[in-house]
Amino acid sequence: MRRGAIKTAIIMVVVLFSCHPSGGQSLNSHRYQFKGDEKSLLVRAESGKVSLKYSLSELDVSMVINEHGSWYRVSIPGHNPSTSIGSPELPVLNRIIAIPEGSGITIKISDVKSRRIKPSKEKIRGVLYPSQEGVIKREQAGKPEFKIDRTLYNTRGIIVSDTVTVEMLGKLRSNMLANVTISPVRYNPGTNQLELITSMNIEIVFDQISYGSHKSVYPESPLFRESMSKGILNYDPGDVITGFSDQPVKMIIITDTIPETS
Repeated sequence: MRRGAIKTAIIMVVVLFSCHPSGGQSLNSHRYQFKGDEKSLLVRAESGKVSLKYSLSELDVSMVINEHGSWYRVSIPGHNPSTSIGSPELPVLNRIIAIPEGSGITIKISDVKSRRIKPSKEKIRGVLYPSQEGVIKREQAGKPEFKIDRTLYNTRGIIVSDTVTVEMLGKLRSNMLANVTISPVRYNPGTNQLELITSMNIEIVFDQISYGSHKSVYPESPLFRESMSKGILNYDPGDVITGFSDQPVKMIIITDTIPETS
């Protein structure tokens, strides 16, 4: 082996050892496997409602050690961490749906299957990590203060939260959009356990149904329709009639002067 290649190999080994967590401690992690679908969410859009079949395929737990103590974080593929600062950080699934204009909604949950896990049985030390503010990458900005809601962490039972919430976002052309948040994990600080919903059926029912096609004054380009189809669970480009509106619109009519003399 040439001297240059040996030198490169030695440097790589040194880098690998230097990346090991400080203190020489190996941080544990564990993956829980379930029988759910890897996509997590199966969607069926029907007249007057959106049906969602949620299922969990896996959940990862990993240790975190910092100057504030020992913690563990929980993650699920395709989910995002919750953002309530100081509260236990839990994975949530966010999706966007279209809602008929002026309609209210009712959320129905059924066929719930759950499981309780205790990370300490897998040699995961610490308690669930609290959600923190994002680090601002500016020289003049100091490191964000570590925050934890002591009241919540002193709770003896499961911290109660809504399993499914729907929040209105606004209107995009002829579409009323709302964000659906699914929270499948709850935390019990008293026992340091997690309660997981491994599968459930969700129905989002509209109390006012707009029969027929939606109306849009603006023509929808193929790129716009493609983006909407990918981003909105129940978007159907076939329901949109472009260039038509049942609302008053301003128009300028340009015509020849001949009709004035006829």
